Amino acid sequence: MTIEDYETLVIEQKGLCPVCSTPLPLLEPENGKRPPVDHNHITGTPCGVLHNRCNRAIGLLYDSSELCRKSGRIPREAWTLTWQTTFHR
Repeated sequence: MTIEDYETLVIEQKGLCPVCSTPLPLLEPENGKRPPVDHNHITGTPCGVLHNRCNRAIGLLYDSSELCRKSGRIPREAWTLTWQTTFHR
């Protein structure tokens, strides 16, 4: 992928991560690199430019759209309770 292809993807996404809909940085704070390009692991076709953390999250769900959808079904109350009990002891 050329830098022009990369920049075109970012422009098409309006500068936003397609996973979390927040602005993409020029460089990721944790590694100083450009945000990664997610791609289809079978065809190699680029899917979009994502935050590094969003790309890792998808990878942790085995690149499964079904698991990504299922994870969104967890009630927000359960996440809040888990977060409070895990990080605010």
